[in-house]
Amino acid sequence: MFSFSNRRGSTMVLVGVSLIALVGVMALSIDMGRMYLFRAQVHVSADAAALAGADRMGRKLYTGAADTAVAYGLANKVEKTAPTITTANVIPGVWDFGARTFTPAAGGNWSAAANNAVKATSSYTAGYRFGQIFGFTSKVRAATSIAAVGYVGSSNCIRPWSVSYETLLKAIYPASTPGNPYNAAYNLSVADALALAAFTSANWLSLKYDGTTSPGSGTFGAVLQPPTLTAAGVSQSPGSGSANIYRDQIGTACNAPGAPTARIGPGDWLEQNSGNMVGPSKQGVADLCSINGNPQNFTCNPAQPVKIAIYSTYAGTATANGVTKNCSPGCYQVKYIGAFAVTGWDKDLQVLGYFSSLVTSGSFTTTAGPNRKIALVQ
Repeated sequence: MFSFSNRRGSTMVLVGVSLIALVGVMALSIDMGRMYLFRAQVHVSADAAALAGADRMGRKLYTGAADTAVAYGLANKVEKTAPTITTANVIPGVWDFGARTFTPAAGGNWSAAANNAVKATSSYTAGYRFGQIFGFTSKVRAATSIAAVGYVGSSNCIRPWSVSYETLLKAIYPASTPGNPYNAAYNLSVADALALAAFTSANWLSLKYDGTTSPGSGTFGAVLQPPTLTAAGVSQSPGSGSANIYRDQIGTACNAPGAPTARIGPGDWLEQNSGNMVGPSKQGVADLCSINGNPQNFTCNPAQPVKIAIYSTYAGTATANGVTKNCSPGCYQVKYIGAFAVTGWDKDLQVLGYFSSLVTSGSFTTTAGPNRKIALVQ
């Protein structure tokens, strides 16, 4: 006859075995968590190495570029230990943005003309702790990153004005030279950008046209946002040209309600906002500079930094990436995004300011410009 007494103590055995298995699984889970952490840390090391190498490449500092990349990779520890990364793990080459593929430079040549990216691989042999119960000893954690050299593209919080590229060039070169003509085909150099960064209030100009130097009848440099046609050929509906919106886009702090939010960059077409809008312009600048009352003229103290589009072409038809769009009454095609310092208001000259630099922050683009940017692409 079957008796329950035959199973006396069996429950304790089962609980003991289950506890051992449970503790083992928990221990293995902790080790697996550690492995994921080490994988992330190795990736940071590879990212740092690739970015450092791309920075050297972008500045054409080829000698010692791989050593610099390795130094940055080793500086990012894994489990408080330097990972494994050597100059052989840092490779210059070409990144194809369309196909998203990397081709190493022949012979590891850092100065090859086509180079635009650096590939770096970092690794670390991590030891298991609790996993040894199940026979696991170690695991190699490796990561590969690719950083590309590009240029600063679109940016946001652009004030609703557009200054001609010719005006900018004449500020840099008061007397034109054969190498620096006043036309849209000329591209600013790094030296040009440095010259602009040295400008002061003595290099003032008006950020709005006075009606006599405008590109066409009734144009004063005011623009609508977002772009009516992007550089990629995407057609958009420009925002309202109302006086209140225009005023707020001038005087509202970035990221505050009413500030301009559209992203604008080289190649985009901005539609003209018709009219001189003297009153809204003056009030917007007063808000920007925290000026009270209604003085005829005033000075911003300190000068207020703003971003403004610099256009190369004014036309009645916008064309980009095979797409054509009619503009009413006209459109400005953006050449660069410039950083200006607004210094005040003059009842005759209107918005006063001076060019302080080119915008150095924004999206990553392959369209050539004077301000380089490096970014991780893989």
